[in-house]
Amino acid sequence: MKDLAMGRDDRRTYTYDRKLFREEERQKEQTGQLTGIIIHNAYTTAEVDRLLKSSGVVAEKYTPKKSTEAHFYDEHRGIIHAVNSRGVIRLVRDKDLAWSLEDLLERKLSLAIDHHGGDEALAYRRFREEFGFGLIDNVMADLKEYDALSQVQKQKKIVVMMGPHESLSVAEHELVTPAIVRPLDDFLKYRIFRAGENVVVDFDYIFADQAKNVLSQLCSSLSANVKGTDVHVFHYGKVGILHEGYDVGDVCVPHAAIDEEVREGLSHPMRFQNQLFENVLLLQELRNQVQGNIRTGTTVNTISVLRQTKKGLEDARKAGGDFIDMEWLPMAALLVGYKNSYPDLGSLYFYFAGIGSDKPRHGKTLGNTKYALSVEKKVAEALKGMAGRV
Repeated sequence: MKDLAMGRDDRRTYTYDRKLFREEERQKEQTGQLTGIIIHNAYTTAEVDRLLKSSGVVAEKYTPKKSTEAHFYDEHRGIIHAVNSRGVIRLVRDKDLAWSLEDLLERKLSLAIDHHGGDEALAYRRFREEFGFGLIDNVMADLKEYDALSQVQKQKKIVVMMGPHESLSVAEHELVTPAIVRPLDDFLKYRIFRAGENVVVDFDYIFADQAKNVLSQLCSSLSANVKGTDVHVFHYGKVGILHEGYDVGDVCVPHAAIDEEVREGLSHPMRFQNQLFENVLLLQELRNQVQGNIRTGTTVNTISVLRQTKKGLEDARKAGGDFIDMEWLPMAALLVGYKNSYPDLGSLYFYFAGIGSDKPRHGKTLGNTKYALSVEKKVAEALKGMAGRV
C-alpha cells in the first residue's frame, strides 16, 4: 500500500512487537517458518488453549513485547494463533498486523478468522453482551459484596477511571476489592478502590470500542439498579499528535471530535463537555501537577494505526484535527440523548486527558518513538486526586 504514514522499518518494529516472540533469535526463526495466522475472535485465552489441545495442536503460548493478548505458536505448521478477547476494533488491528507481516516478509501468508459461535455477528454480540455485560455484572456484585454499593446508593455518585493500571498507584488500604484473577480478565481487568469519599471502579488499559461498550453496560446497570446515580468518567492514555505545534509527551485535553473519514471543508466537529476543559480550575490543577505542556483541541476518531496514510492525516489536520485517538468520540457520543437509553441515570460527566505518544505527520511514529510513561503517571495521579473530590 502506497502513501502509508509509517515507514517500512518503523512498521516492522511496530508489527513484530505486537505479533512475534520477544527474543530476536526466536523472531528470526519464527519469521523463517511462518506460513499463516489464525485469529480466534471473541475467545478467551483458556478457550483457545483447550481448543488447540483438543485438536491435537502442539503450540507454545507467548505474549509479544507490546501486546496484552496471549498468542500460541504452532512451530510444526508455522501458524500463529492470535487470541482476540478485547473487541471489534482489536480484530481490525489483528487483521492489519497480519497484512503487515505478509508485506514485510514478502510472501503469501494464510489468514483465517475463527469467529466464536461460527458467525461474525455472534462474535460481536459476545463482546457486547457476554463479555461487556458479564464484566459489569461482576463489578456490581463486587460493589455489593465488599460493602461499597451502599456508599454509591447513599452518595448517588460513582467514579469510573479508565487507563493503564501500571501508571496509577493504589495503596492497599485504598483497595475495596482484593487483587485476584477474574474469569473475564482477558476481556478487561478492573479493581475497585476509594479515593477520598468516593468509590472508584478502575478499568485497566481499554481499547477502542471496549470503552463505549463497558461504559454503556455500566450506565444501563446503574439506571436499573441504583437510580439517580451520577457517573464521573476519567480516561487517560496514548493519543497521536496531528497539530504541528504540539509534540510527543504533551498532555492533550479534547473538547470536540471528528471522524477519521473527513474531507476538507466538510467536517462538522462534535462538541462535547470535557470537564478538564470546561472547568478552568481543573485544567490549571492538571497543568500544575504535570508541569508540562497542556494542549487543548479537537480529536480525530480512528480505527487503525497501520492503515493511516499521509494524505489521510493531512486531510484530518485540514479538517481541524489536533489529536488522534480511538475512545473519546464513541464515549462522548453516549451523552447524545442518553436519557432515552438510561432513563433513571443521573448525570454523566467526562474528564479526558491523553498523552502524546507519536506525531505521524512529522515522522515520529509508534514504531520509532519512546512513550512518555512518566508523564502518563503524573496525569493518572492528577486525575485520581480529582476523582476523590468530584
